[in-house]
Amino acid sequence: MSILRRIMGAELSVTLALVSGCGGNVNLGDKSSPAPGTVADGGAANVAEVPNAAHSEPVAKLAESFSIGTLAVAGEYLYFGGLDSKQAAALYRCNKNDCDPTRERLPNVSGFVSSLQTFGQRLGVANLERGVYWLGSYALPDATDKQIALGDLPPSSSYAPLFHGGFVYFSVDLEYGAYRCALPDCSNTPKRIGSTRSLSFVNFRAAGELVFWTDGQFIYRAGAYGDEPPRTLVADATLSEAPPQSMTSEMPTSDGVVSLATDDVWLYAAVTHSETGKACDSFCPHRVERWPLAGGSREILIDTEEMIRKVFVFDGELAWLGPSLRDPQNLDAARLSTCRVEACAATTRNLGEVRPDLNALVADDTDLYWLEAEPAVSQGLQSNWVMDRQIRRAQRLPPP
Repeated sequence: MSILRRIMGAELSVTLALVSGCGGNVNLGDKSSPAPGTVADGGAANVAEVPNAAHSEPVAKLAESFSIGTLAVAGEYLYFGGLDSKQAAALYRCNKNDCDPTRERLPNVSGFVSSLQTFGQRLGVANLERGVYWLGSYALPDATDKQIALGDLPPSSSYAPLFHGGFVYFSVDLEYGAYRCALPDCSNTPKRIGSTRSLSFVNFRAAGELVFWTDGQFIYRAGAYGDEPPRTLVADATLSEAPPQSMTSEMPTSDGVVSLATDDVWLYAAVTHSETGKACDSFCPHRVERWPLAGGSREILIDTEEMIRKVFVFDGELAWLGPSLRDPQNLDAARLSTCRVEACAATTRNLGEVRPDLNALVADDTDLYWLEAEPAVSQGLQSNWVMDRQIRRAQRLPPP
């Protein structure tokens, strides 16, 4: 089939350069490197100035010759991938409570890992290896038992896969399609579960047997892990079915969908909200909203004039990426904030500066972990560039 094709060398060169740039030109090093320093915590936070470093603590200080762009947490370990000073790709792990001395390269993993996700007892990856993109997984905790579910994919298809319910879900932008592939090996026979209206990033999320994705305009919901035909939904007061006329370019929806998140009960979305009813863009006010998974009355959790880039939820703690406080006009940097959904206005906190990537934030039962971004001026790069300098963490917010 057409999505299973060899990637041309030129495409690979461009894509690898872009992926490497996404992590910043940051150097992690390895256990043979000089002991890295730590970053001193700042003073009390001021929402109008800088994020509150007093809420968080450094987990690992990254060296300056390693490009890092992925992060995952499972059990006692943090996992992260990137390029070393010789531009060799690898996957690393460390003990999350003593990261720098325990950092090690995982010998069974090769290739550039552009996405990480823990599911069950496995680590799901999107990988560029020997010129070929593939989606698959490794067994935890040592990244053994390599399983390739699907290989020979276009580069953009490996950007944001979702591993859930015995499948990996991904998009193929050149075909405006959403696909599902059975784990551990779908034998190069993925199933097309729906369409998308965009060639850009497609955001997948799931809860139970329901699979959701958005292409920036609509929210799609498919039952039975994607076996049921998807419903095309509008981010309105009730998550209603999209009228036929809205599915034409002549009449787009007024509210755009930026990012999705799910828990066991709710579907969350960051949206651009139109106050006029006309089609909206990133300059419109933004909201974070939620609906029951099967549809129903909307709750508005955040209503702001600021741009919201991504939204996450971890057992009742809502997290989102807003404009950088250091440089609000820099789209390559973002501010990480969280709150409890039961009392968001009263519990909002700003945690740090991050890059607005898929792997910007992960969590375990007690803590949040993220790749902290800092200006890269010291390395002679453009003044608006930021790079992932360290891994930080903060305790999860307790229920009120």
